[in-house]
Amino acid sequence: MGIKIALSNHKGGVGKSTIVINLSSYMLKYFKKILVVDFDPQANTTWALCEYASEIRYKIEDILRYGVGNDTDNDEVAERFEELVRQATVDMIRDDGQISLIGSSLALSQTKLELSKYESVVYFRIIDIIRKISKNYDLILIDTPPSIEMLTASAVTASDYIIMPITLDLLAMNGAMDIKQVIVPTAHKYYNPNLKVLGVVINKWSKTNVARSTKEIAKKTFGSELFKTEITRSVRIGELASTRGTVDYRSPKTKSDAEFTALAEEIYKRMKR
Repeated sequence: MGIKIALSNHKGGVGKSTIVINLSSYMLKYFKKILVVDFDPQANTTWALCEYASEIRYKIEDILRYGVGNDTDNDEVAERFEELVRQATVDMIRDDGQISLIGSSLALSQTKLELSKYESVVYFRIIDIIRKISKNYDLILIDTPPSIEMLTASAVTASDYIIMPITLDLLAMNGAMDIKQVIVPTAHKYYNPNLKVLGVVINKWSKTNVARSTKEIAKKTFGSELFKTEITRSVRIGELASTRGTVDYRSPKTKSDAEFTALAEEIYKRMKR
């Protein structure tokens, strides 16, 4: 079973999906089969990685609806579940490895409401689903919604590590602390004592006086959890919202390319500690 990393922050607008999208490519240097799971109904990661996202028949909401509503330990159900996962998975073959995607759509918001009727087992079953769909990959990156809710909590709890992207404002830092102080301790106590905070990454960094002073607060708040690598605010990264793809393919040999290369290396080294 592959190593699972959830990327999460209670606050939106921190560029969480941008980090997931690009790490899926940059981490191919270290892991040859990477699965990206989009747990965010906004589906930004799905749209960016798959040019025919709207044509994918099955998505994570279909897998969750079937997997939570049925006993996947039953042989017949398990067979149908595996087929559903296969049909929902989009494979992108690169020269240096394979990125696979299980995407989402706005329908995931409705699915969350439907799953609430399974209150007594829903967390356990979602965690089990994540582990089942992860078994054939070396690394799994999970993009979570910008909130503390069922999907975020389940994705974080099912993971081996969590990475929290922040921008240099107090709301974003508080959002990361909410995840760390609310979800992580609960996961440790009831579900997954081995879950580790891999680190906090500063995104959309710009050298303003306000950012510099807020960065000092971030250092005091997160200490050694703060990654040394920072992702600078960049027009080239912003353009990916329209052009799709990743920095290494769209803007190689740029400052952003070097930053994501360094971040991937730092993440890998932390995982090996």
